[in-house]
Amino acid sequence: MSDEIHSGAHEHPLALCERGGWNCDGRNIPGGCRGGTNQKRFRCTQGCDYDLCEKCTQIQMEKSPLHEHQLVEFQSTNRWSCDGKKAPQGCKGHCDAMESRDVQRFRCARGCDYDLCLYCLNPPKSKRDSHLAIFGFLFFLLLIGVGCMLYFTILQPESTPPTTPS
Repeated sequence: MSDEIHSGAHEHPLALCERGGWNCDGRNIPGGCRGGTNQKRFRCTQGCDYDLCEKCTQIQMEKSPLHEHQLVEFQSTNRWSCDGKKAPQGCKGHCDAMESRDVQRFRCARGCDYDLCLYCLNPPKSKRDSHLAIFGFLFFLLLIGVGCMLYFTILQPESTPPTTPS
């Protein structure tokens, strides 16, 4: 078993390091720690001056052709706007109308004021794929409706009036 780990927050492998006197570089990543140094330390094996605590090694990064930096999932209750809405395959701002807590948000890991919704992060490959996704969702809703209708009209046993003991 290797002592190296791979984290989405850094391009090189990281290894457990016992030396003290460090700060976690994950503190600069949205969703990262706040710079605590009382956890296990993982240091870059390629010589970068880059250290992560155990919590920050779990951060997953995403790449989008719409932005030059990696993006990280970010939880926030603040209102925000998707920067991919004007892209050809973008969400067209539909996610802006939703409550911000209901939309998966990905923020620039380097601190740019840049956010994408999940749809813009992974847009459909073509208009056909987009239509198939919508059709699949509508078909799913139809199946749920038919199932409910069957349950309430055919399968639900008729209620019988309660009997009184004699």
